[in-house]
Formats: sequence, C-alpha cells, structure tokens
Amino acid sequence: MQSELDYSELLPDYSNSRSTISSILKGLDAVALDAVSKARRWKCALSFSAGIDSSIMATLFSQTCNVEESVLITLGAKDSMDVRESSSEYEGMKWVCQEVSKERIENAAINVSKIVDVSNLAHFEDCSAFYLIAEELSKHSWKFERLLTANGTDEVFCGYDRFKRYAREYGYGFVEQEISRSLTAARMLKKQVGMILARFGLEAFDPFLEDDFVSFACGNIPSELKILKDDDRLRKRIWRLYGRSLGIPEKIVLKPKKAMQFSMGIDKVIRSMIKRNSLKLNS
Repeated sequence: MQSELDYSELLPDYSNSRSTISSILKGLDAVALDAVSKARRWKCALSFSAGIDSSIMATLFSQTCNVEESVLITLGAKDSMDVRESSSEYEGMKWVCQEVSKERIENAAINVSKIVDVSNLAHFEDCSAFYLIAEELSKHSWKFERLLTANGTDEVFCGYDRFKRYAREYGYGFVEQEISRSLTAARMLKKQVGMILARFGLEAFDPFLEDDFVSFACGNIPSELKILKDDDRLRKRIWRLYGRSLGIPEKIVLKPKKAMQFSMGIDKVIRSMIKRNSLKLNS
C-alpha cells in the first residue's frame, strides 16, 4: 500500500484524521487480501469489468494467486461500456473480452428463467449476465473450478444509488439498516447465481462476501467513510481510497458506479423482452 495518500476529495471531512484513515486502510487491506488469497487453491476465472471492484479483486489476486492458470473475462453487448472501456493491465494473466449478440442475451434470459425462480429484475439480469460468462468459459478448453466475482462491495460500501437518498433523507442510522438488508439480498442472489453456474460445472467464489471481510467492513468502518450525506454521486469512498492505495489508476478510482446489467448492455435487451411478452418474471 502507498504510504502517503491524497484523500481530500474522497473524504473531505476527514482531512485531520490521517492516522484513523491509515489504520482502517491497513485493516481493510488485511481482510481483503486474506479473502481473495483463498482462491489460490483453485483454477479460477475472474469476472472483470475494469471498475473499482473487479480491479481491486484482480490486483489482490495477482499478488497472491497463480495468474498463469487464470483468466479475466469481460463480456458485453455491442457498444456496451464493459467492452468499450475495459482493458487488462495484469501481466501474465489471460484476458478474454468478447462482444455478445442481442440474440445470445435473449437466449440466456430464456434459459435463466427455466433454471431459477427470480422476481427481482436486477437479480434476474445479474443471473443472465453470469449465464453468459459461464457459457463463454465453457467454449474454451480451460477447465476452471471457480468464477470469482466482486459481489458484495456495493452492499457493504453503499454503492447503490438508493444509499445516496437514504443518507441524505434519513441519516447514517438508516444507512446501516439498509446495508444489512442489502447483504441479505446479496446472499440470496449468490444462491441463484450458484444454480446458474452449476449448469456449466462452475462454482462462484465471492471474496467480498466472505464473513471476515463483511464483519470488518460493517463493524470497523463507519458509514460516514462510505458515503456522504450531500447527494453523493460517487459513493464507496473508503473502498475507492483503498483502490488508490493499491495503485489502481485514477480513472478507475473515480469512475462512477454502473450496475453490471447496464455496463454489459443487458438491461435494454431484457426489458424489451418483457415489454413484448417474450419473457415473464415470477411475481
């Protein structure tokens, strides 16, 4: 980790608390590194969008695991953000960046509707995204045991847009309650994704949903370090600062969040299917 960090624009109210921030970052580094390092026992593929979450995961993975037997995988619809803006800077690690057609997304959505019982549109779109990733991996000769995801960080570090409104209107006490509710939903999604991946002989590994990581992030990092009360469009601030400490490029550290289904370009396709009644979610 870098010893001297500029965090004035990320944590403007903590300009006189360098020792406190440094202590938290040190603890966060320990639990994040330990969580990701557990993947070294498997041959892994990493779901990679080159956003702050997957970039931190890939950086820690490259420090502790066997990159020569691993691959980063990036998928997206034509002109999607993930395909257009992603790039890999992890030496020694293979990178697959593949554009997927509208027809392929539609086929994935139909198949997902037959595998899992999902009424939440965002969860359904996430499941469809992971179906596409697993399907793409199955086309190659590689035999991976785990698919690593960066799921969990939006829950524990207040990444979703709704956290912005909750912090502004209801305060940090309500934000803490929403973190807990969001983690419950994330663990339900984890089970649903697991059912999808199992069809392709894969299991998910979500290091940032590991108990020790979640316990530290929720018990040792106050919400004030995650999100500002004043209409915070960036969010996940201490997590972004941690990314900066790892040497993640500034364009990624300060890149606004875009949910997986939007950055991959899946949402428009699935919403269109629902609108024309070619796809129905369970109510």
